[in-house]
Parts: sequence; C-alpha cells; structure tokens
Amino acid sequence: MILSESYVLYEGKGRPIRMSYWEAPERLFDDPDAMHEWAQKAYKVACKSKKPK
Repeated sequence: MILSESYVLYEGKGRPIRMSYWEAPERLFDDPDAMHEWAQKAYKVACKSKKPK
C-alpha cells in the first residue's frame, strides 16, 4: 500500500492539529528507489486533486 500509517500531527496554538497530508512510511527512508516511486505517485495524486482558486 502506498499510504502511510497516519496523518501528521502538528503542535499548534498549544494543542495538536491533524494535518491534511500523509507522512512517508519509515521503510522508504532507507530505500531511495522506493521513496522515489512513492513520491512520484503521491505528487501525481496531489496534482489531480488540487482545487482551482
């Protein structure tokens, strides 16, 4: 599966905020080829879902 385990949490204004993006799976940090493939797929999905302003 391409998606990681959870959303990224950000500590903002004294409380955790759930961010609207996914963190890359840890296993990809030791495998540049797999990271590249994951990033390309993530970028394509992001471009398709971008809402016009």
